[in-house]
Parts: sequence; structure tokens; C-alpha cells
Amino acid sequence: TGEKTICSNESYLHKLGIAKFIEEYKKRIENNSPFLLEIAQGEICHHLECPYGRRDLCRHIHGFKTLSLPHDFHNIEREIKDGDFIPDILLTANDGRKIYIEIVVKHFAEPRKITSGIPIIEIELKTEDDISLFSEDILSQRNESINMFNFDQYMVKTNFGCEKGLQVIKDLFIQNFRRRVNNKQALI
Repeated sequence: TGEKTICSNESYLHKLGIAKFIEEYKKRIENNSPFLLEIAQGEICHHLECPYGRRDLCRHIHGFKTLSLPHDFHNIEREIKDGDFIPDILLTANDGRKIYIEIVVKHFAEPRKITSGIPIIEIELKTEDDISLFSEDILSQRNESINMFNFDQYMVKTNFGCEKGLQVIKDLFIQNFRRRVNNKQALI
């Protein structure tokens, strides 16, 4: 029609990543073969948000749990509206559980989506070669190209004793402040 379509490398890689993930996932469902997800297990702070301003909640990882995604998540849809969000890929189980798959080239998932509580697997692609990740048998949190959010059901909620640690730091600060004042030292 005489119109020229301009396709950036970012757009191309993003669309290719989505298509290849869906293709590989559907193959796994049809062949009844596993597509494994390796998720960290351990302890995570019981606070929903750090009261002391830490960006990430305190956590200790003791090991990893492996799940087969197609075993529970039989339905896969591309860029479909789900509430307030449109994930790149939506996996759903018959019981209503869902996982968002986000293919990232430059734009990571927005904070609002991450804090929604919906489990998200964010897969970063830098080149076409990274797409080979989808033909491997496992997506793992150990892989630096993969971020997982809201899989905390595999972590035990615990109190890391932040309050106690903060009190120790406050006490040390006050002692140091008093010592400097008593010795007429600069407070800087």
C-alpha cells in the first residue's frame, strides 16, 4: 500500500521472544513434556513493605523448588487484558491461578504490576541468541536474565529482628554523640 513499516530491533526482539515462548510452551503442552520453573525457597521478612526503607525485603535462600508449568498452567494467551494489566503472556490454571510472562528488551515491568501480587516471570532478551533459553528445560531464578516476582508462597515469612538491629544502631549513635559532646569534639 506504499506505507513503510519501521521495526526497531527492540520491537522485533520483543515480538519474536513472545512468539517463540508461546510456540515452545504449546509444544510442551502437546507433548506432555515439562517446562520447569526453579523458584527460590527460604525465608522472607514478614513485612509487606520494609518499615526501614529497604528497597527489597530481607530474605535468605535455603534452596530451590522445581515446578512444571504445563502441569498446572494449561492455558496460554498473548497480550490479553487481565484486570488493570496486559501481560505479554498470560498463563492460567483451571483453578484461576495465573502467571504473567514479561519479555524484556529495554522496558522492565512497571512497579505497579510488580506490586500487584500477581506472580511474574520477567525474561530479559539482549540478542536473538537469548531466545534459546526457551528451548531449555528450565527457567531458573539463578539465571541473571530472569527475574521472578511474587512467588513468595515458597518462602517462609519470618521476622529478621530488624527492630532489634535498629535499636542497637540507635544506641551506638547516642553513645557516640554523648561521647563527642562530653569531649567537646566536633559532631561532623
